[in-house]
Amino acid sequence: MFKDKGDKFVDMCENFIRSINLSDKSTCMLLRTLHFTMPIVTVIIMLIGSKTWFKIIIFFNIIVFILFLIFHGCILSKIEHRFTDDDFTVIDPFLEIINVELTNENRHVYSLYSSISGFMVTFGLYYYRFGMPNLSMSNGVEL
Repeated sequence: MFKDKGDKFVDMCENFIRSINLSDKSTCMLLRTLHFTMPIVTVIIMLIGSKTWFKIIIFFNIIVFILFLIFHGCILSKIEHRFTDDDFTVIDPFLEIINVELTNENRHVYSLYSSISGFMVTFGLYYYRFGMPNLSMSNGVEL
């Protein structure tokens, strides 16, 4: 069910991007650049940004993680693959460094490990920078 919706979403994105009239090579390069730089930008925001920006990044990361789970893979990678003949993904260099075979299953599993590790580091960094989040119940009693 979600795979069909994911495929339709990727189709819509591809059609929109193709309407810009860039070559496939340029489009793929721009998408991969975005894919590589977004994690760097989010880490910088988490290191030096305000508490509000930190929470926005957490929200964004949760949405991306949920989409990854629902569509069994990264939507951005799927869009990238519409503009190239290779099967490269952003996690491939890491898998090569640790001598893991480049299969779709390994890419998926190690991407999950990466995401879970990223969430742990994110919440550790939040605690370090801003202290324990203030959790409260609807009746006004703080936990």
